[in-house]
Amino acid sequence: MPSSASSTLLLELMATSENSQTWGTKTNTNLSILDAAINGTTSISTTGGTTTLTNVDYTNDQAKKSTLDVTGTLVSNATITIPNTSRTYRVFNRTSGAYTLGIKTASGSAITITQSTVATVYC
Repeated sequence: MPSSASSTLLLELMATSENSQTWGTKTNTNLSILDAAINGTTSISTTGGTTTLTNVDYTNDQAKKSTLDVTGTLVSNATITIPNTSRTYRVFNRTSGAYTLGIKTASGSAITITQSTVATVYC
């Protein structure tokens, strides 16, 4: 049975007797993802439009981090699309401009995060 991804953080769940020569490297990657899920920050610079967080199996990418730090001068409304999994994010809206920042899942409705505030968002 090959590896499979965990449902929330997409950690690599290795099958019994699999990866005998790469087990340490794969475990360290999983631990890095867990560390990022607790304390990591994704920095997003935007002027508007939609930014979809990267969320790839077995990878320490944007969606795995617990904090989203959004900056930029908005020239249109901005939307950050997060994965549709049970997660909590801290969102720092450090944008400027006369437009809004929204956070949503691909199939959900955006909630607005007021400029110069921090919000906790749960999916």
